[in-house]
Amino acid sequence: MIIVIFRIGSQKYGLPVEFVMEVVRLPDLLALADAPPSICGLLNLRGNYLPVLHGRVLLQETLHYDINEQIIIIGQEQAEFGLLVDEVRHVIALPVSTQISLSGNKAAAFLKGVITTDYGSVLLLEPLVLQDLVPTVHA
Repeated sequence: MIIVIFRIGSQKYGLPVEFVMEVVRLPDLLALADAPPSICGLLNLRGNYLPVLHGRVLLQETLHYDINEQIIIIGQEQAEFGLLVDEVRHVIALPVSTQISLSGNKAAAFLKGVITTDYGSVLLLEPLVLQDLVPTVHA
């Protein structure tokens, strides 16, 4: 399995690379009226408007914005949504056997498992569950 590792707050997280379409710097986001707190706005990605999940709100971290933050564009066939993160760190390949499942634990539904890497412990996020948290946007 190939994982994109990123940081939100002091914790490292990962997403399977097959769901990561690209990484972009934090642009101006369009405010979305009446959006849930986990949505920080809409990203205009080459004329396609995508809702952006705020990683810090989702993971109950202290809120702050930094010009160096990045947005991971997540999707399969096409870009579906963005995830605002503090920093994208690494792309690594690991055997599937290194993952410890979190299913059955009281962890958030979007936490799939944990892996130990040369960079420390990494919590794996489940992109399909994250996608369910994103409201449908028509722009």
